[in-house]
Parts: sequence; C-alpha cells; structure tokens
Amino acid sequence: MSAQSYLLRGGQVYTMNPGRPWAQCVVVRGRMITYVGPEAGAASFTDPGTEVIDVDGGMVLPGFIDAHNHLAGSGAMAKLGVDLNGLSDPAEILARIAGYAASCPGSAVIRGSGWMAAYFENNSPTREMLDEAVSDRPAAILSSDGHDLWFNTAAMHACSLDRGTEDPDPGAQYYVRDAAGWPSGHAVEVAPIMTMLAALGAFTKEGIRDAQELTLAPAPSWGITGYLEAGILLGPNQNSEPVYEDLVERDNAGQLPVRIVGTVWTRQGDDDPASVVATLRDWNKRIKSEHVTISVQKMCRRDGLQRRRAPPRPVRGQQGRITRPDDLPPDHIERQVELTQLAGFDSHIHIDADGSARVVLDAIEAVQRRHGRGTARHTVCHNTIVPPGRREAVR
Repeated sequence: MSAQSYLLRGGQVYTMNPGRPWAQCVVVRGRMITYVGPEAGAASFTDPGTEVIDVDGGMVLPGFIDAHNHLAGSGAMAKLGVDLNGLSDPAEILARIAGYAASCPGSAVIRGSGWMAAYFENNSPTREMLDEAVSDRPAAILSSDGHDLWFNTAAMHACSLDRGTEDPDPGAQYYVRDAAGWPSGHAVEVAPIMTMLAALGAFTKEGIRDAQELTLAPAPSWGITGYLEAGILLGPNQNSEPVYEDLVERDNAGQLPVRIVGTVWTRQGDDDPASVVATLRDWNKRIKSEHVTISVQKMCRRDGLQRRRAPPRPVRGQQGRITRPDDLPPDHIERQVELTQLAGFDSHIHIDADGSARVVLDAIEAVQRRHGRGTARHTVCHNTIVPPGRREAVR
C-alpha cells in the first residue's frame, strides 16, 4: 500500500525558489514533497485516496526553522501557571495572581511569568507584596525574560532561605536583600532561580513534559518544523542531558512534532573548553534519533544590557550591587570557538551589546584567520547593539 498523500490547493504556494517563487499546489506523499507546480500537473502524483486540503485563499510556506529558542526546557517551564504579560500596574498584577491562585486550590505551588522589574519600586518586587496575593503556599513567578524570579515568604521558607544563605555568584547571580539581610523576594539570574525552582519540585520528568505540551506540541501550528534548542537550563546544575534523552525517547516513540538541534552549554570561566567539546562529541554520538541531534556549543558573553545597563565594563546594577559584565573572558571564548570548530561543530554565542559583539566577533575572526572558515556556521544571538563597522561581520 502506498503512503498516505495530500494535495494542498486553493491558495498561493511560496516555494523559496528564486527562479520560480510561486506555485498553485503541493503534493505530499508520506514524508516526501513529490510535486510543486500548476494544479493541472498534480494528477500524475495523486491517487483516489489522496486527501485534498483546500487552503481557501491562504498561503502555503515551507516550514520555519527557528534559529534560537528554548521550547524544551526553560522556555517551556515559563509557560506554566499565571500569565502576567500585558500587565504593568502592580495592583493589577497582584489581582491576577490572586485570581489564578483561587482558581487552582489543589496546586501545591503557584507558578507563572510575565512581570518586569521596571514595574516595581526600586526595580524589585518584594515577597511581602506577593504574600498579599498568595500566602497559604509557595509562589514563584518568573519575569518576562526569565532572568528574575519573584517569590513569596512561603517559597522562601520552602527553599530554606534565610539571612545566612549565600549568593551563588555575589553581584551577578544573587538574592536581593532587605535592610535586615533577609531575601526580599527577588532572585536575580539563573543560579538562584534554578536552585529555588528545583527545591519547589519544578523539574520532574512529568512536569517538564507537561510544560513541553505548551511549546513543542503547538510548534507546528506556528509554522515551526525545526529549531535550535539554545539551552535547556533546568535544575540547579543546569544539566540538560536527561531532557535530551527524554526527547530522543519521545522521538523514537513517534511523539516528537519537530526536529531539534541541541546544544551543550558552557557558562563559567572555569569551564574547560576541551571538556566542553568532549561532552559535545559524546552527546552527539550517544544522544540522537531521527529528529534529534546535538551538534552546537552554546556560551555567553554579556555586557550587562539585560541588567538594564550596557557599557563594556563593570556597572552598578539593581540595589547598588556590582554586576559583572560577562560570564566568559575573551581568551576563553576564542579557545572555545577554536576547539569547537576543529571538532567539526558550531558555536552559538549569546551577546547583548557593543562590548560583547566586539569580543565575540574578534574571537571568531581570529580562529578563522588561523584555520579558515571551513564548514563552520558560528552564530550570535540576543544581540541589540553592534559596533560601527562590524555589521557586515555579524551577517
């Protein structure tokens, strides 16, 4: 029996072929596109069992390949719970949280996302404020960009935080404190956020799959058929290996709706570039399936723009604390790019302003002067400001 076939007709087909950009219909058989062209020529590629899909004047496009997203991990987890996007008044934000909490009395932890620090006095919400909306159980609400966590007093106690709790990375990844030294209800950056969410039970296999139902499952309906998973970042040690293994398991069971290119993440200056590449080699060989492959190394170089300032030097961030401008020094970035390229893999590097753009572009260019470009396709992401004269290099 031949594979199921489909005829998409009744609209405009954009082919991405410069020589023939438009067509009338598409025939798909099984997993193959067998015909693109005038509808009069489709009969040779269909049969009586072909399902005809009339797109009713719409447009048919090739699937989108998303070059940077977090659909399998942190981006998925941020979709759970109360949605605060679109609100900026603290009173309205608290009212929505309270209403959501009242609607799910069985939830052990109230989760959500969508606030911004700029909406609150001193750019920092407090646990006492959140206690007004939820006081009977822990509440932990991510900011819109996922770099801040707002938590209530019950969450502070559930995570065993007190005045003696040390900041994971003082001045860069920390708990904002009140005048007495207690955590005020605001965790800044990934390390304290992941520690708290793990303590609140956010990272079970079932919980991650539930979150993925809000991102991976609907991705095809958004036109996405494949994407780069730019960092899963779950748990206090941010170990993404179990999540990738689960994605492979789902793919082998026919349950994965998109193709995924995965990454091995390096964040700290004491990470060994050779060990990062060794992990990338191992995962690339061992953790794979038809639609999952891990072939990219991800790292960060920051200027501080996400902490609301962007000069390429240390700056004073929230609460007067010193915010470190980057996670990785220039020589480390260059060495990591070099070893990654020599191993046959690509680098995907987080930058956010002109200082980090200079450092990263200099590193990539230095490596390619020594070794040539070859087949490497290094990329930068999250960029906001490019130095004058360097825009062509970004392209």
